Amino acid sequence: MASNVTNKTDPRSMNSRVFIGNLNTLVVKKSDVEAIFSKYGKIVGCSVHKGFAFVQYVNERNARAAVAREDGRRIAGQVLDINLAAEPKVNRGKAGVKRSAAEMDGSVPEHPSPSPLLGSSFDLDYDFQEKSEEEQSSSSLKKDETNVKMESEGGADDSAEEGDLLDDDDNEERGEDQLELIKDDEKEPEEGEDDRDSANGEDDS
Repeated sequence: MASNVTNKTDPRSMNSRVFIGNLNTLVVKKSDVEAIFSKYGKIVGCSVHKGFAFVQYVNERNARAAVAREDGRRIAGQVLDINLAAEPKVNRGKAGVKRSAAEMDGSVPEHPSPSPLLGSSFDLDYDFQEKSEEEQSSSSLKKDETNVKMESEGGADDSAEEGDLLDDDDNEERGEDQLELIKDDEKEPEEGEDDRDSANGEDDS
């Protein structure tokens, strides 16, 4: 049985490694893969992963023969996608000519830098959005505070509801103090009304 090592990065190993994609690994095991691909040359490494496998041959000629004859083969109800690990089909050009990963690396940067304008406009949009959310939350807090003040000014009936909203003992004591102030405020206009009534009574006579 071959070793599990199929990840050497030297050029010779890369060019003699075969990728087997679309592999039903629930059914197909490492021994099955080795049996199928050993007819093309000596296998020095084989690793099976979920949905794919790698076979490491001694030389590139054996690997190319395996790709040419086994690509498109149906195993366990699935059509295999087989190619050289150094030349994945994903990197083929429009004309169907394979290009290696090394050729692709030369033409397209691995991590392209974003445009300064694009990056800055995104940052500005994001900052604006953050500020808008902060402003909305602070304005909603102010509205809540205003509503609580209005409820406390509304009278003794509303103050009972305000007491339900208070959480700790300190807030309850403050609520009781506010309730007493509200009651005192209600009494003062009544006294003033009496004065006005007596004044009105004097005017009538």
